[in-house]
Amino acid sequence: MPNTTRRVGIAIIAAGLLLGMPLQAQAKAGTGPVKTVSAYTNLTEPPGTFTLSLACPGPDCGWVKAEYNTELHGPAISGWEEVTLYTLPDPAHPGALQYHGTAVFHVTESPCGIGTFTESVTNGTAYVSNIDPDRTLRANNDWTIISGSGTGQLEGIEGTGTDVADLDADGEGRGVHDGTLTCRLHR
Repeated sequence: MPNTTRRVGIAIIAAGLLLGMPLQAQAKAGTGPVKTVSAYTNLTEPPGTFTLSLACPGPDCGWVKAEYNTELHGPAISGWEEVTLYTLPDPAHPGALQYHGTAVFHVTESPCGIGTFTESVTNGTAYVSNIDPDRTLRANNDWTIISGSGTGQLEGIEGTGTDVADLDADGEGRGVHDGTLTCRLHR
């Protein structure tokens, strides 16, 4: 009788190990190592994509709300972003605007995979260019990916960096999104 009990116990342990192996292998499938990669991406805004409104009521009351979409053209990220910024004249710099807001990235290609994430846009300053008469505004800001905002293969993505963009009189813009992304690489 003890041999039968021992055999049944060994069979249960062996079955558990065999069933557990595929589950462990499956959990690791499709994921690569955690890496930090460049976020360098070219941005373009087609003419006439800006929508402006007064941001009231709410915490940004008195600020002008600007909404627009931007196309992302690699090399690090391809896709598009939906941007919502709140602008106000900058009292420290006449002729300049300060701004903050969010940008939701819809990523169709990147070393981190595909999905969405949201960035917090801070320390934004836009000013009229006195150097190039064809350029209306030059804008600079910092960005940070909001923790937990990644979806799809971009779950857990983190990152920080800066944007520099130029906006022409007709609303067409171009710029650079730069910084670093920390993510799990997908092959």
